[in-house]
Amino acid sequence: MAGDAEAVATADGEFAAGRRGFASRTGIGGTVRGNRKIIRAPAIFSDMSSPRAPRITSTGAGLLVALSIGCAAPSPVQWSDVRALDGTLSERAILVMRGDSMPALLESPADAVVPPGSVCGGSVRIASDGQGTLFAAWWAPRADSSAMLMVARRAAESSGWDEPVVADARDASGLGCGRPAPAIAADGTTGYVHLAYFLDSPSDGRGVYGGHSMDRGAYFHGPVPVVFGDRPVRTAVANRGDVVAVVYEDPNSERARVGLAVSSTAGDLYEHRV
Repeated sequence: MAGDAEAVATADGEFAAGRRGFASRTGIGGTVRGNRKIIRAPAIFSDMSSPRAPRITSTGAGLLVALSIGCAAPSPVQWSDVRALDGTLSERAILVMRGDSMPALLESPADAVVPPGSVCGGSVRIASDGQGTLFAAWWAPRADSSAMLMVARRAAESSGWDEPVVADARDASGLGCGRPAPAIAADGTTGYVHLAYFLDSPSDGRGVYGGHSMDRGAYFHGPVPVVFGDRPVRTAVANRGDVVAVVYEDPNSERARVGLAVSSTAGDLYEHRV
């Protein structure tokens, strides 16, 4: 098989090298399937025909991978240097190409997004508006260990993110980046973008808040309280038309409980709670 190939991997799946480069799950160990050699991490990948083939090697320091992977070609193949990947090899890790065009081991595809500005690691969340436009929400840390909630838009025809806007700057928690990630939903038909997140506001109190934009993320209206409580909790949000649903871990319960708040006014007020 001539020409270059690509490799894709999951730490709990397999490495697969083929003409188009893809991965699927198989048993542990190396197998040969057609003209592809498939191996499961941790393992060493070596081309079956070239003495100069690259390796994907699991080490105590992480995963090492050659950035170019190829198959037998009429002329000698030139391999790039082996380099250490960013990230940690674990059962949940996946090998992705980040927004800065560098490979990395991450636990979520959303972590591959590199929005502009300062970002708390692991806080980026992505939503599609169903029409090709993406919205990203994340926490941007400040020097006093508080954080700002940021949102950026990436149009379907664009190759990069628009300048981010501040969705909420009231936080005074001192949690730094050790806080739950925000939740985001978007509707391309209405142009609405909805947020749900835990925040400690010195003027309004600690709890879960809902935020919304009615102009495709260009401006966010004043946040609306969903439920007050002291414990930082995770949230989720979804919408259809003017109906918005926020699901949250109860910030007041010692036992694990999940609450639901529903707005029929596009997030202006959450009238119903379960």
